[in-house]
Parts: sequence; structure tokens; C-alpha cells
Amino acid sequence: WPGAFAGVLGKGVIEAALGVLMVSMGVTISMEEFLAALKKPKAILLGVVGCYALMPALAILISRLFSLPPELHTGLVLLSIISGGQASNLCAHIALGDTALSVTITALTTLLSL
Repeated sequence: WPGAFAGVLGKGVIEAALGVLMVSMGVTISMEEFLAALKKPKAILLGVVGCYALMPALAILISRLFSLPPELHTGLVLLSIISGGQASNLCAHIALGDTALSVTITALTTLLSL
């Protein structure tokens, strides 16, 4: 099904849009905001634990509650372990949340996933 979107949007449009979004997020955050985010180790730890412990636990719980077949269970758990992405940073920004903290947690969870 991803091929269906390629004809509508053209080749490389999604990648370019994500690049613009990432740059635009970056220019809205000052170095002072990043340094302030780094001074919140409990919040960063909570974000990492949420990504790698809470989300998979919730996925397992949901899978069992709905008696999902093994392949859907596996897919849901794998999907839940994926580190935060650009959409979460954008949501934090739109909600007037701590965008620098969101970007910090996203970067850390991405690095830890390697």
C-alpha cells in the first residue's frame, strides 16, 4: 500500500517534508532550552522507561485482553518498542510542551535502539 501514495505525492516528497519538519523543529529550540532539558534526568529517565518498558507492557496487556493471534501480538509488541519520532516532537511543540525535552528523549531512545 505505500506504493499507492508514491503516485500521489511523487518520489521523495515525504522524505523532504520530514526533513523540513525536523529542521523547523530544530530552529525553534535554543541551546539554553536543550541545556535545561539535560538538567531534568528524572524526566529523561521516565521517557526512556516509558518507551522501552511501559509501552511494551501495555502492548502485551492489550494483546492478551483482545486475544490477538501470535503474529498480531508480535507485531504490536515490536511496534510498541520503536523509539519516539518526529511526530511526538511535533505534538509536544503544538501542545506548548517542553519540545527540547521531547527531542532529547527521542534522540536518546533512538541512540539506545542501535
